[in-house]
Amino acid sequence: MNYNEVIDLIESVNYGHNEDSSNFERVLKMLDINIDENKIIQIAGTNGKGSVGTFLSSLLKDQGYKVGHFSSPHLEKYEERIKINLQPISQKILIDNVEEILSEVSIESLKTLTYFEMSFLLTLKVFSGENLDFYIIETGIGGRFDITNLFRSNLLSIITTVDYDHQQLLGKSLPEIAYHKAGIIKENGKVVSFKHQEDVDRVILEEANNKTAELEFLFDRDYNIRNVDIGGSIFFYKGIEFKTKVIGIYQIKNISLALLALEKILDKIDLSNVKKSILNFKFEGRMEIIHSNPLIILDGAHNAEGISALSKNVETLGIDDYYLVLGSMKDKSIVEGLDILAKKAKCIILTKIDYERAIEPEVLEKKLLGFNDKILIKKSVKDASNYLLSDLSEKETVLIAGSLYLIGEFKKYLKDE
Repeated sequence: MNYNEVIDLIESVNYGHNEDSSNFERVLKMLDINIDENKIIQIAGTNGKGSVGTFLSSLLKDQGYKVGHFSSPHLEKYEERIKINLQPISQKILIDNVEEILSEVSIESLKTLTYFEMSFLLTLKVFSGENLDFYIIETGIGGRFDITNLFRSNLLSIITTVDYDHQQLLGKSLPEIAYHKAGIIKENGKVVSFKHQEDVDRVILEEANNKTAELEFLFDRDYNIRNVDIGGSIFFYKGIEFKTKVIGIYQIKNISLALLALEKILDKIDLSNVKKSILNFKFEGRMEIIHSNPLIILDGAHNAEGISALSKNVETLGIDDYYLVLGSMKDKSIVEGLDILAKKAKCIILTKIDYERAIEPEVLEKKLLGFNDKILIKKSVKDASNYLLSDLSEKETVLIAGSLYLIGEFKKYLKDE
């Protein structure tokens, strides 16, 4: 098979979420894949899974370990979903593993899986042949009934934020949503978590107690932010100073949770390597500067919590004169909490992601009525990119927010030469 044939096969399966794991487990059994559950680090949460997973992967790598990381969605290419020591697997590894799977499993059996299940199956196949020290696995939706939660134990469970998203599947209240996230906690396991509002943390604590799991929350007092600007941040974690090039208040919180996780995983930690790792952290698609003149910042804020975090970052960084570019999926509530960002923008540019679930700009425009009367529609990300680079002054600032698929498309067109 060639690369395009492999991608076509992966994309030919059904999309969506499936709480019945029987098809997946049947296919997995055919492949006789062995994953050491004592190496699994599982992450659930509404936002922050990708950041915490990437930061922890970097920290572990710089301590001398070999780390696999499964995440979704990808920005520019499918292989980004499966990383070894922060690097996406090669096209050859992707092709070889798909061919090996097909030698044991029929195409008809594979097509009983969802897109996410197919990706997770392929990840487990790749990881099983890489002699990894750790597997970092992000849940898809929720956690308790997510296909990534089929293992009976793990090394560590990590819970990031709990907010409103996928309510049709996870419930309409935060405690209901927390119930799904807390489902990744394992019997006699270890878990670290952000502190949330009391009724959410009560659910997490109850789950940990029921499973006799060791739970530690990250408190606000555990980290202190000294400075945040467009060049990076300086902060203290448990009294130790760290510097990072990553932009954003919420990213310091994500880094701190990754540090807490590291403490639970390793008995001995080389602090000098931790400091070097944090200084050089990179995370694509979250407050990422993609172009200098004009200054263009990408942020994959795609729900109310993400938009709120972006608003706080914009305020902290003193950005008050900007163009706002938006694009989203039909099932995401990007408009909720957007009023402050939208009202301050010089102009809002709406565009459409090249994806079947993308919302039409005209539909999004109606949702923004009353926020800002200066709205410009560009039919494609390519058209929007050409406008930003050709029609705007080099002194302008642009914020691009929405689905990570949107961010991935813009990255193809806006990278500095």
